[in-house]
Amino acid sequence: MASLGCAIFLSQPLLAQDTTLPSRTVNVTSTYKPVLQSASKINFTATLPGVDAKPPVLQYDIPDQSLYFSYLPAGLQPLALRPDTNGIPLNSNYVKAGFGNFTTPYAEAGFSFGNPKSAFNIYASHISSRGNIQYQDYSKTDVQFDGRVKTGSSIVYGKAGFKLDDYNLYGYDHTLYNFTSGQVQQNYQTFNASVGVKNATSNEYGFSYDPHVDFSVFRDTRSANEINALVSVPLERRFGDNWAFRVNVAGDLTVYNTDSLSKSITNNIFYVTPVLSYQNENFTLDAGINPSWDNNEGGKFNLFPHINLTLKLAAPFSVIAGWNGYYQKNSFQYLAGLNPYMEQPTSQFNTEVRDLFGGIKGSLGTHVTYLAKMSFIKDVNLPLFVNDYQGDTTTGKTFTTLEEYQLKNLQFHGELAFTAASHFSLTVAADVNNYYSIKTYAQPWGLVPASLTAKLRWQPVKDVTFKADLFTWGQPYYQDKNDKAYRNNGAFDLNAGVEFSISRSVGLWLDCNNIFNNQYQLLNQYQVLGFNILGGVVFSFGQSR
Repeated sequence: MASLGCAIFLSQPLLAQDTTLPSRTVNVTSTYKPVLQSASKINFTATLPGVDAKPPVLQYDIPDQSLYFSYLPAGLQPLALRPDTNGIPLNSNYVKAGFGNFTTPYAEAGFSFGNPKSAFNIYASHISSRGNIQYQDYSKTDVQFDGRVKTGSSIVYGKAGFKLDDYNLYGYDHTLYNFTSGQVQQNYQTFNASVGVKNATSNEYGFSYDPHVDFSVFRDTRSANEINALVSVPLERRFGDNWAFRVNVAGDLTVYNTDSLSKSITNNIFYVTPVLSYQNENFTLDAGINPSWDNNEGGKFNLFPHINLTLKLAAPFSVIAGWNGYYQKNSFQYLAGLNPYMEQPTSQFNTEVRDLFGGIKGSLGTHVTYLAKMSFIKDVNLPLFVNDYQGDTTTGKTFTTLEEYQLKNLQFHGELAFTAASHFSLTVAADVNNYYSIKTYAQPWGLVPASLTAKLRWQPVKDVTFKADLFTWGQPYYQDKNDKAYRNNGAFDLNAGVEFSISRSVGLWLDCNNIFNNQYQLLNQYQVLGFNILGGVVFSFGQSR
């Protein structure tokens, strides 16, 4: 059926179709232009900020530089400039050598090597002189080694060294006495070592530690032998940014032997120092106590204070105050450092020191800093030195150590420093000691009533450095063979020097000491060397100059 339909459809003729469109008219009125609606815009005008001609005011915390000593050195020795330990270059070395009048050879060397995790240093020096007076000779040799190794979050550090100090007892009337060299020798040997461990950074709880042990063996050429050990365990715990608690537990141990004693002398001090600390931009306070036990000769307990305060009243001006106390151990090694011409001690005692002070510190402008302090110092069982006119064949060439029961001192201390960038610095420090309330003896034998020191460093151009040092002090008391009190002349010791480079690794240096040839005696009967001059060469290698 479907096929039939299709056949019928195909058999019919096709109808004609009309494909012609009717005529139409199109009127074009304009060309098409797409247009966006206008939108409002924010217009920016670029302008430079105004010039700030006012310099910024920077706040610095200047550390207290109140380092002062009752006993000043008798002369200046040439020393090489030590690099800053915070930025010491690794694998840097130098050798410094020279010669001067009074037959003075001088040698010094320093070697540093390692890497950021471990560093080691070796230092050695030697100097000796022969004065115009018979046996006015001395020699000092020093070798030291130190190092540190970082292991994880801790740093293990240590040092070891040996010192040999040779003196002669030349302080006697050479027209009346004639001694052999063996009779006047006064030599000391010191071996020292220490080891400790500390954390590199505080942990998340603000806890840090630094336990260490210092050990030394001190000997002379006349059978005296002393062993010293200091065991210290300082700990710190910080609370936030302002508070901290510190405690130091320590034991200072000494055993002393000599042929003139039937048994050893044991001199031990133990102390625990807890301190609570608070610090912000304008206020610093360390408040604590220092309970101490002196076990020498039966033992004695003292509860010393430990208080230090700094209050910043204005940007460059601060008030300081404090009240501190401690035991000063008068070991043979310590006393021989004060007076190398002393007799062997036959007993040991320690000094109770209490220091109440107040003062001001600050800066004037950007270059000048100052400090002024008044202290009330009380010493109980203080060592004093007088010439021995009894046991030493009445020559007085050795010194006997006396024990002063009590001495008070109203001390005025001042410092003034001027610094210009890194090429010029001048520092002046002065002490005035007003000794009073002396209980045992007539005068404070050998103590300096007033002193003034000054240090100048100037680098006008690169690799050229000028230096000058001044030591001056008042007239200390001494006792003659008739037990009468006299005063030695004061001292005015001016020293100057220069060091400059002549190549990348070679430099020359010259030091002039006691320029005015001042003949003074810090220790009675022991005249210092007069004008002396030393010069030489310094080699630097393994570092950039």
